[in-house]
Amino acid sequence: MPPTLTLSPEPTLAAITSSKDDGIAYQNKMAANLRKTAIDWLAHGHGVVAKNFRGEFTVANIGNDGQKFLEKQSRPGVWGTYIEATALAEKLGVNLVVTSRNAQGQENTFVLYKAENLDAPTVFLHNNKNQHWSSMRSTTPTAGDGNCLYNAIAQELHFIAKNPEQAQKSPPQQVQVKTWPTAAVSAPKEQDILKHQHDIEEKLARTPKPSEVEKNLLAEKERIAKLSPQEQKQIASDYRYALKIAAQGFDDAQEDSSPKLR
Repeated sequence: MPPTLTLSPEPTLAAITSSKDDGIAYQNKMAANLRKTAIDWLAHGHGVVAKNFRGEFTVANIGNDGQKFLEKQSRPGVWGTYIEATALAEKLGVNLVVTSRNAQGQENTFVLYKAENLDAPTVFLHNNKNQHWSSMRSTTPTAGDGNCLYNAIAQELHFIAKNPEQAQKSPPQQVQVKTWPTAAVSAPKEQDILKHQHDIEEKLARTPKPSEVEKNLLAEKERIAKLSPQEQKQIASDYRYALKIAAQGFDDAQEDSSPKLR
């Protein structure tokens, strides 16, 4: 049987299945809901991603930097980071595979989150130079309105809901992604598509499950507890710095408001 998609709250699932397409109107309707879901999960969720974000696997006090981050990221139009993307994957119980393009145009595909359920559907996102998120399987452009992370995830969820038999299959265009804004690409060969799918399956197989990640983090917490107060304070300081780096530069990000190609 193909994997099923379970979302909470129910109106979110209803909005996905009732929408005929994943265009701008659908994206606008879903983005605010998904942003709130991500922020609420990071603040109160019981999964390993949420607990790790709140510093529950450290010993020293990490301060209120996490709360400041959530307050900023909760605002509509603020660029969504890998932190919120991973939180949504955990909350929704989906795998998350990201293809990231750097400033030099080089691309790398990696698993950002692996669900506990082996039959979980997979969300495929593209990140273009930390300026635009887009869905990898939608044929509709992902709106670049500052909410592109949530627009893209909404499109992927729509694809999964409408095509459950393809919920775990990587998109053919992921083999050779379009170059924004105008460059065309040739269709990938069948053997390249199959190889790429195999490569992703191998990466998913090597990625630890949340239960395994939590086990490792608990062991690390025990190790940290044996360190000196000064060393623990430095770990907390490093955590706060990493959180600032995660959002660095996004205040000045110039995300184009026009629809973009992947």
